[in-house]
Amino acid sequence: MTMSSFSKEHLSILSSSPSIQVSHDPFPHVIIRNCLSSEIYNQLESSYPSDSFLQNWQPERTGENVRQKVEFHSILQKDACWEGAEIWREFVSLHLSNYFFQQVLDLFRKEILTTSPLLETLLGCSIEKARISTHIPDIPLSKKDEEKTIFLEGDVGINTPLSLPTSVRGPHVDGMQKIFAGLLYFRRSCDLSSGGDLELSSWRYNQQPIFRGTMSVNSKHVVTRCTIPYAANTAILWVNSPNAIHSVTPRSPSKHSRRLVYFSGRVGTQHVFKQGLFPLATRKSFVEKVVAKSKYIVRKKFLR
Repeated sequence: MTMSSFSKEHLSILSSSPSIQVSHDPFPHVIIRNCLSSEIYNQLESSYPSDSFLQNWQPERTGENVRQKVEFHSILQKDACWEGAEIWREFVSLHLSNYFFQQVLDLFRKEILTTSPLLETLLGCSIEKARISTHIPDIPLSKKDEEKTIFLEGDVGINTPLSLPTSVRGPHVDGMQKIFAGLLYFRRSCDLSSGGDLELSSWRYNQQPIFRGTMSVNSKHVVTRCTIPYAANTAILWVNSPNAIHSVTPRSPSKHSRRLVYFSGRVGTQHVFKQGLFPLATRKSFVEKVVAKSKYIVRKKFLR
């Protein structure tokens, strides 16, 4: 049976959406175990891009427990080709479509608009009627391109094998241009390592949200509320916000890579949402601005 013999209703990680229950602790999210049928999952799993392909795709990304990935738009446009890529192209196409976005809204519309109350005003339309476009990094967009548009994106990748227990990512939130995000795990049956699980956390009582570079959070400022095991055919989808803190638990030494697919929906930031969806979350203090300006001057003067 080939992938094209399945309808789009069954290709989506939200194919069972009517029965999915949204949890609000510590922030709106869903956990979907066995989210794809065994036939679809097995086809995707057997044709997952190899570690060597991903390492060759991003040769600058080397080392242990490093994220290596190929982005959805490169798969869709056939820039990235490997044996079995045509199966993934159909899967990616579905998750870059309006059909998938409407499924996300069926789950999270209220939560998204509550979290981002100015989203529709700045978009210039209701979220259901927004144009759906594929996000391609570093492509200049006109204001007209960004207005009334939601951009979908994602990637297929790995965290590389490791010889010492480490975490690939500590507590953080996704970029403030992201509306929602999600993961789908493709753990190998022969992978007997421990860890690599996803933790969902909340701010400690009376803790003011403080972010460092790449939206990282000090682990002392948060409390873990939920742990989702790194398990095959398990998907997690959540509404992004300054409170959507998540991290990956340390993974034990393993010769196997940690395989995962990332999904996201976002707004454009070149014109309409220059400050993102949550500008107050990333606003810098006077001291931070002085430090950033000083670093810029030093780089410009001495590191040219």
